[in-house]
Amino acid sequence: MVNKQKQYEIIERRPTVLEHKRLWEAVGWGNANIEMTERSIANSVYAVVVVCDDLDCQHKIKQLF
Repeated sequence: MVNKQKQYEIIERRPTVLEHKRLWEAVGWGNANIEMTERSIANSVYAVVVVCDDLDCQHKIKQLF
């Protein structure tokens, strides 16, 4: 799904460990535990990833957390 007005894309897939780590640390939750992250992602029933290149969009996504 692409939203051209807001410049983001929602993709139905699990995040990579690196994507999860970046988000975890970007929103101020501390350092991500890589082993816990790998297990959590592997055991997820459903996941989506929001992708945006626009800095304003990235800032708004961080505010959600």
